Amino acid sequence: FLARFGTLDELDPIVRERRGPTSWSALERIAHVADSFRGSARCTVALIDGGRGDVSVPVHIDAPRADANASPPGAVLAALDAAVTDLARAAGRLDAQERRDARGLLEAALHEAAHHLADVQALLEAP
Repeated sequence: FLARFGTLDELDPIVRERRGPTSWSALERIAHVADSFRGSARCTVALIDGGRGDVSVPVHIDAPRADANASPPGAVLAALDAAVTDLARAAGRLDAQERRDARGLLEAALHEAAHHLADVQALLEAP
């Protein structure tokens, strides 16, 4: 995804840039998607392990994680890759009833990711 915009070294200052005092950088958005997927994977595993009453959509975060912009872009992308893999593995373990129970959780995670990653693309395509 990012390769079409340049190498990680070339993109480093661009992905860290905030366009305003309350805006998130592209790197912060990618880290947020990774965090969201990790939380969704934990909730999905809790559902599988019988924690039906303890399963809820992870809390929406209104501010980026404090250390995200200080992290190397490669590490943030690796964390996203691992989180996607964890969520896919957890979702793959669901039986038919659990899939129905987890549907909202998984849809919310994917919906949020789609919006944040579209924002990343827009940030990188902007002049």
